[in-house]
Amino acid sequence: MALEYAADALRADPAIVRAAVEEHGEALQFAMGEHCSLDRDIALAAVRRSSAALKHVHFAVLKERSFLVDAVRANGEALHYVPQGARGDKELALAASAFWARREASDDD
Repeated sequence: MALEYAADALRADPAIVRAAVEEHGEALQFAMGEHCSLDRDIALAAVRRSSAALKHVHFAVLKERSFLVDAVRANGEALHYVPQGARGDKELALAASAFWARREASDDD
């Protein structure tokens, strides 16, 4: 992941970080600065690419139930990485089920 070796200024640039996470979701762990770490859209782009990227999302963003629902809706595997306290949320389970149903339907095409 090139972002890991980039200069700090580049690691804090939202456009650079977005491009990096769209290629490798877990590149989110190398982002710097609040503009990137608190950017919900960057975090969703990362999770869309890699469910494990959810481990690197800023805790303040992880507190947002709507973000978690959107993340699981974008990548059902992210349910494995949601905070323990949110795992019993019915809407998260439904979002994961919808993700898998869409994926199965697209595999059948």
